[in-house]
Amino acid sequence: MKKNRFTENQLLGGIVVLSLIILVVVPLIVNIINNSRKNLLKTSAYGILEAAKLFYTKNMIDSSYNLITFNYKDSIEISEISDKKLGFKGSAPKIGRVSINKKGKIAIALYDGLYCVEILKM
Repeated sequence: MKKNRFTENQLLGGIVVLSLIILVVVPLIVNIINNSRKNLLKTSAYGILEAAKLFYTKNMIDSSYNLITFNYKDSIEISEISDKKLGFKGSAPKIGRVSINKKGKIAIALYDGLYCVEILKM
């Protein structure tokens, strides 16, 4: 009666091959995840910029405010003016600030816990 079994060398070879595959694949996957997080924050920043431009067009021209600031803390939007929100598509940053002045200058600083984005639109 013949039994089919792997030898120790075959098992060791299989473990070495799997280890090498994992050694190559894991950094690639981590890099893809990090690039996705970067791109998500960048996309959110441009969405917030467009929302700030729209907010300026609708509210700031006839407003008595010289500067309006929107703050983000733990992904919650807090405005100096309680009834005003930017309302943008995308995910809110973990921490950040959006400032719009009377002349239409927009300053954005966002942080998601790992990456930071700063935009100054004149």
